Amino acid sequence: MDIDTAIQTLSAPSKAFFEELKRTRSTPLFSPTAMEGLYVLAFQALQARQYKEAFQLFGSLVSSDITDPRYMSGMAHAAQGAGELDLATHLHAFAVGLAPGQEAYLLDLGQSLIAAQDFAMATLVLGYVPTDSDLADAAWALLERVQAMEALLSHAN
Repeated sequence: MDIDTAIQTLSAPSKAFFEELKRTRSTPLFSPTAMEGLYVLAFQALQARQYKEAFQLFGSLVSSDITDPRYMSGMAHAAQGAGELDLATHLHAFAVGLAPGQEAYLLDLGQSLIAAQDFAMATLVLGYVPTDSDLADAAWALLERVQAMEALLSHAN
């Protein structure tokens, strides 16, 4: 499976919703200044582990501008922090689709897949981080985590 197919598969459950949102939202709900202020508040809520508040704030940002991968990624991190691993994976995959070639979003998706114990898909996604990327070492560390978790789980069974 190639990365495009993997991303489409992972983001499919939420794609119809976001496509409809994009179709119906022709003008932003907030000014650019308000958007940046909301982003700061959402990020602070995420850092403070106030996941429900962060999810709502990032959701407002996504509702206003579905094309910014930072907003989708923030929403995904909030969902993951709240224990909504499936939703987080879908949102992370959507963020990757919004920002092709940005390895940081691939790492986020890989971490989400590891948390959901989808090790095969995590290995596939993390394998697409180029070896000459500044984030290659982080991807390698996550791949090592996958191997360790697989070994641990196989011994537990």
